[in-house]
Amino acid sequence: TFLNDSPSVVPPGGPPDLHVAHCMAGELRALYFPSVYKSYKVSVIDSLEAPSKLFIIANAEKSTERYQPAFDHLQPAELLFVSHDELERSNLNFEGSPERCTF
Repeated sequence: TFLNDSPSVVPPGGPPDLHVAHCMAGELRALYFPSVYKSYKVSVIDSLEAPSKLFIIANAEKSTERYQPAFDHLQPAELLFVSHDELERSNLNFEGSPERCTF
């Protein structure tokens, strides 16, 4: 829900501070390329100019060692590795589990 200037929508004292939770879920694929993770940080996270946290839920069937520079750069609040089967069973539907991606 977006707040507008309507007195019935904006709480007393003005609109609340904006906080953003980013959830990256699925296969990491090309995330190990510096151009990819640096672009994600600038274009997605930093562009909102709001306090935010990144949560990554990723397939861990393969070694994740090559992704360490991306994790260091993006600094996720939480990093959860699951198997490919768990990802498929979940349909990447984390609705009903917002506690994974909250402030």
